[in-house]
Amino acid sequence: MSVQISKIFLSNLLLLSTSHAVLIGTAWSDLKPIEVDKRVDGTGVAIKGREITLTEDAILNLTTITDPILEGQYYGGDLKFDGASSLTLNIDVSQANAGGLTPIYWRKKAEGKIINSFTCGKYTDSDGSCVVNLNIDSTKTIAKHIVNMEASTLILSSNVNVTLAQDSRVHSLFVAGVHGAALAEGTIEFMAGLNVDLRNTQGEFEDLTIGEKRSLIFENFGAAINVNPDRRPFSVKLYGDIYTEGLGTRINLVTPDSIFEGHIDIGNASYNSFTALTLQNGATANIELQYLTPTNANIQSFSLSLQDSSAKLEATLGQTQNAQTNLTLINSTLYANFNYTSPNRGGQDKTSVELNQSTWITNKNAYADEVTFGNNGVIDLRYSDFNGTLRSFERFDVNNRITLNSKLISGNSSGVFRLYGIFNRDFWSKDTSGNTIATDQIITEKIQGNHFIEIYWNPDSFDQDLFSQDLVGDRIVVARQLSTANEGNFIGGITSVGLYSYKTNLLKEELTDNTGTQIGYEWVIGKLDEAQASVSRPSFLSKTLNALYNIPYKTYISQTQTLHQRMGDLRHFDSVAGAYIKTNYSLLYSSQTSEEISAFTHIEDITLGGDFGIFGYGGKHFFGVAFNLTPIQDLGEEGAYSGNSLAYGFSLYHTSLLSSGFYTDTLLKYFFASHQYALYSQDFGGNNLDFSTRSLLGSFELGYRMRLPIKSSGYGFFYLKPQFGLDFGAIFGSGLMRIGHSSGYDVEAKYLMSFPITPSFSVDFGKRFDSESLLGDVFASVGMEYAFNAGNTLELNTPYNSGTFSPQGIFNLKLGVGGNVILMNGTRFYFDISSKFSGRIAPVLGISAGARIPIGAKHQRNLPSVDTPMIYGNARGGMQ
Repeated sequence: MSVQISKIFLSNLLLLSTSHAVLIGTAWSDLKPIEVDKRVDGTGVAIKGREITLTEDAILNLTTITDPILEGQYYGGDLKFDGASSLTLNIDVSQANAGGLTPIYWRKKAEGKIINSFTCGKYTDSDGSCVVNLNIDSTKTIAKHIVNMEASTLILSSNVNVTLAQDSRVHSLFVAGVHGAALAEGTIEFMAGLNVDLRNTQGEFEDLTIGEKRSLIFENFGAAINVNPDRRPFSVKLYGDIYTEGLGTRINLVTPDSIFEGHIDIGNASYNSFTALTLQNGATANIELQYLTPTNANIQSFSLSLQDSSAKLEATLGQTQNAQTNLTLINSTLYANFNYTSPNRGGQDKTSVELNQSTWITNKNAYADEVTFGNNGVIDLRYSDFNGTLRSFERFDVNNRITLNSKLISGNSSGVFRLYGIFNRDFWSKDTSGNTIATDQIITEKIQGNHFIEIYWNPDSFDQDLFSQDLVGDRIVVARQLSTANEGNFIGGITSVGLYSYKTNLLKEELTDNTGTQIGYEWVIGKLDEAQASVSRPSFLSKTLNALYNIPYKTYISQTQTLHQRMGDLRHFDSVAGAYIKTNYSLLYSSQTSEEISAFTHIEDITLGGDFGIFGYGGKHFFGVAFNLTPIQDLGEEGAYSGNSLAYGFSLYHTSLLSSGFYTDTLLKYFFASHQYALYSQDFGGNNLDFSTRSLLGSFELGYRMRLPIKSSGYGFFYLKPQFGLDFGAIFGSGLMRIGHSSGYDVEAKYLMSFPITPSFSVDFGKRFDSESLLGDVFASVGMEYAFNAGNTLELNTPYNSGTFSPQGIFNLKLGVGGNVILMNGTRFYFDISSKFSGRIAPVLGISAGARIPIGAKHQRNLPSVDTPMIYGNARGGMQ
């Protein structure tokens, strides 16, 4: 206790030392309440109320006593923040009776019904701009009914933060209404942020039907407790429990950091009650729900709505009469189990689940009266817990099979059921009817529409030989309908089994009783497609890894460039040496194929180079070296993976510009690249992969620029430049790499050495400008190329199966534009924009720009004049 008092003293001292004024008191009366008219009732009589206006920050050190005093230990009126931003209440309940009330705000039932509020500023738009801090020490005496609204309404437009000393004893903090009252009176509404954490407290609320004590944030016997009813973007963090017999308890969590974690106990209300949680925008919840009264015929409703959020729910449903549990999911994930403590349920009980682009995961036998599927709804039975651990056991029997029961399965689109199974006769069991227990099971009274069943087999006991066998005789019943209505069907879905996808064939059969009378339908497994028939259907696992391991070839592509893209136009370059800097951006698109998912690859490159020039009677020759740095970002479709790479390249080159108009360019490059990938797909969620690649690249380009007989005004001319290119090289293979699968096994991957060869042909049509005011050119290019061995052969191995995936050749069409500007001092700037398309992998956009700077003296020589058609000469004659 002394430690807590010391903290309060130091906090107060700190506030006193600041530049603004702080009011400190020991009773609500220190804040100068005044009497005001609240409203006029039907008789014309004004009802009086109390009001406090804060013009400065305030601190009250309140000590609750056995008989708390109005405007001493507790208050019951309005509070306005006008120029102040905070009220801090340091609450010590040690002097109250054990089990007695310890309120700091109290509107008694006999005082008349009014609406009170804690208001920030003068305008409602300022809601949440002020704060009320409750610092409670209840380590010796129980905190009970801290804010107690018996029959009136309190609206809190301020943020509210509640902090309790370690090991404080808590019965309840916020209470609406009176237990056992005939009418539901009392309302508390939180219009801004709310932060309460009771995890390190000792629960003192008792109810015999619960069986254990609770630390209650809310105790509702009244009309309503509402948290953020307008769904404004306030942070709401609630760690603690809720007990409700009131008309309505509503909590809206609408920010990513908002959370509720605790028990919700629905008690024996004497009228219909409603409890609702709404989660949006990444909010989370971890709820343990109980209906406590088996004989209550009034509606006891619990609603959980998720949108772009996730929640965990453990619901205990006893022998209730009229419990309505409604779960609505939109683009969300719900981990939920429904535990029934009685075999008999009331005739009005109903549990409904609606799934829209959402997944319901359960790890126990589950029951929902109605399951409604919107778009992309999934029910997943594969996990042993709510932490993503997949189920795994040796033998399947009635004790470890999960059964999903329902009265009705329906929806405006097909639903997906994901079941766990063991594909090995040695580990199957039989039920009392002689059917084989090898998978989980779905049982419904009625099905409407077509819905898919996907079975995920345990890899540790997988028997490949069963692929070639018809399993109808084993009678593996995966679904039953317990009525003769013929309005829907279960269809065997396509399931990934290691590297390949297989379809589970289901046969619909009549279900009969002992007399042979049809009472429904059963769906039994026929057979899975044979492995040989499925080679053309790689699983998403294979497609993901095939696309990811395109990165060695994509890196190889990033290092290949034409002479112009690399160095620009070299005419009129007569210096002994030259240096250049070039940058490039490329966007590669890898299209989806039967063996790969699609991907986008962003490539940036910066190159520094330098060369030495030799000039002779036949032309110009450049011998040079270059270094380049290439960051790469690789993104798989729908976020399946993302990778970042960095490549370092070193190259040697020789370029010849001949007087006849021909040119050649030869390059040899070695480069090294490191790759870091994060995998997010269902198969590999949470895995990281680091590896490196090494490659050797050679390229040769041959071209001829010819002057066209097209009249051109001024100096210069039109030209045509056909060019042939050949890229060739080696991408070295990898050692064995292991990628953890979400099912608990490793996928082994190894890519083999490859020798890509890419011949290409293109034609440039351009206009050369060669005057005293402008030297340069612009051109357009069209061409084609074909890449042989366009990638690495990939070997994959899983406990189910192994496979080898070889790359296909790539044909691309090419379009481009480019140009050069040459300054009188020999410095030049060049650019190139290009696109390749139609191929499996294509640089759909490439933009490069560079600058070349002459270094050293010009060559001194006395060369003969040449004719003007010589493409690399001056238009007026003479080698330039």
